[in-house]
Amino acid sequence: MKISVTGSRGFIGSRLVELLTESGHEVVEWDKLISEDHDIANWRPEDCDVLVHLAGLANVRRSLEYPEEYWYTNVELSKSLFFLALSNNMRVIYASSSCAKRWWLSPYGTSKKAMESIAPPRSLGMRFTTVYGPGSREDMLIGRIRDKKLEYVTDHTRDFIHVDDVCSAIMKNLNNTILSGVIDVGTGVGTSVQGLSQIAELDVPLQEGEPCEAPENVADINPLLATGWKPKYKVDEYIKEML
Repeated sequence: MKISVTGSRGFIGSRLVELLTESGHEVVEWDKLISEDHDIANWRPEDCDVLVHLAGLANVRRSLEYPEEYWYTNVELSKSLFFLALSNNMRVIYASSSCAKRWWLSPYGTSKKAMESIAPPRSLGMRFTTVYGPGSREDMLIGRIRDKKLEYVTDHTRDFIHVDDVCSAIMKNLNNTILSGVIDVGTGVGTSVQGLSQIAELDVPLQEGEPCEAPENVADINPLLATGWKPKYKVDEYIKEML
């Protein structure tokens, strides 16, 4: 299968490209980190069977400062990709976010909710929960725990999912058209942020979460489980292995 992956040099994208290639798929990469010509603003179908659209801007707090940038990248550019993919009869799988459930809390969540509303018919939007694993950003929670740079924890509950489990969910649905619309991608298990810091034996103060962040993002993974997919990794075990 020939697959176009946007955001192919990002955290999830780079791992997905590696696994797709190992599985014998032909991958066409799109990421501005390759070159300016590979920016998604220049995206072309290139006779691909599937578009896996992972490119976009994340970070809830940053979106409060640059809402227009998030709208342009996550909505306007995605709209162009979706139109071209639909015109070329491509299967579309795209990255949404659990933030879309409470989209009114941040420009980031709003952009993801809008992205879902303009997606092509029979496409599959995946609302990722909190993704972790090798290659994640250093400023994300697990990275700060790993590097012992955690200054405080919040009262949030998060559904932490390993990047390999995210990739396996994507790969499971490349040519499985049973699922469409929008689904959650997580483990279905909530873990307190404070609890993770205790597992890592970090003594840091507890703070109330910010208004722009949802108190919890536990996924409903029953639709994914029905396809035979299930998560393999547990975040508490991952934390223990890092110690």
